[in-house]
Amino acid sequence: MKRHLFSAVLLLAFYAGPTAACNPDPPLPPILEGHAYDRMAMEYLIRDAVTIGIARYVGRVDIFMEEKSADPETRARYIFDLREGWKNPLPARLVVPGYWLSCELPLREGGSYLVYLDGAVLLYILPAERAATELGTLGDLDWFYSQTGELRRPELVNEVGEGGAVDEAEQREEARTR
Repeated sequence: MKRHLFSAVLLLAFYAGPTAACNPDPPLPPILEGHAYDRMAMEYLIRDAVTIGIARYVGRVDIFMEEKSADPETRARYIFDLREGWKNPLPARLVVPGYWLSCELPLREGGSYLVYLDGAVLLYILPAERAATELGTLGDLDWFYSQTGELRRPELVNEVGEGGAVDEAEQREEARTR
């Protein structure tokens, strides 16, 4: 009987552990403390975020130190691939401690999210499918990562071309239209 009880408790602890990796009350920028995310908050975040990007959720890594800590920041890391964005680019791999992610955020592997960042610190995150207004306000991308992982800036790609050499036909067309 004790063996079955121990197994049940161990199984419950195993399945309950990962759910505690998020934060029911994550830190928020001052504009959102006590307020809902609305157009005014969006404009504030767009203005003050150092980096804004579209990130694909890859998964979570649970890290247990020698002694189990109640602090979610030391227990779980959420991994995102930062593929494209605005303002200052960051490395393609973004690792966010569970302390910064709300338990109410519906994370699904492969899902895309709009992230507002101050350096590598998450200010706010929302599913990309609910970010049509934000994407319209942000406009054209300032940077993106190619399929080979190279950081690209669209204005440079347009000027120089994908292969690195200026396209002669484009040069002739520009000269003709001047």
